Amino acid sequence: MPMEKAKIINTEQTGHRPIEVMFNPPLLEMSSSNSYADLKTPSKSQENQQFIKKNNDSLTVRLFFDTTREGVGVNTAVDPIIDLARVPKNAKQPPRLVFAWGEFNFPCVITSIDHKYDYFDSAGRALRAELVVKFQRCEPEAAAQEAPSPKAQKAEKQVTVKAGENLSCFCVDPKDWRAVALLNGIDNPLLFNQNEMVGMSIELP
Repeated sequence: MPMEKAKIINTEQTGHRPIEVMFNPPLLEMSSSNSYADLKTPSKSQENQQFIKKNNDSLTVRLFFDTTREGVGVNTAVDPIIDLARVPKNAKQPPRLVFAWGEFNFPCVITSIDHKYDYFDSAGRALRAELVVKFQRCEPEAAAQEAPSPKAQKAEKQVTVKAGENLSCFCVDPKDWRAVALLNGIDNPLLFNQNEMVGMSIELP
């Protein structure tokens, strides 16, 4: 039974063939993190942190390519993956992908790619390459699975918090501040009064 290879699938391009890796990665590196804000307390000796939100998980994969036997430049295998990190024409962000390997499926976008070439032929063509690809989890949009409602068609809005602003500043009706707090996973609105949220992005309903 042949060994199943890992694939990178472009979910936004109709008819796009999954890109199979040349060699399966030796390991998958997963990372999870949370965002916290430091709380100011009357006692400088006491430090408290307020949970803000859970960040999207990330996946780092090291991929190797070798076209020595084929006698062609390794870019023929590398470039299609690098292209997935670029923003397509008439688009606002790189395409949504799925990194799939056996039963492992990771919906994502590419956030960075480090690539190096370490073997060349007499004509100067690179024949071996190594990519370190970092993916960030990005769940498929519900709109892609069902007919969108008028509310779902509204573009998401984000604002950057400035000094002196609080949750009610981002609402047409100041009494609706709880909806903004819930959307952004903010448990303690007093963080705004202490300017702990300055510079952070807030998503608006």
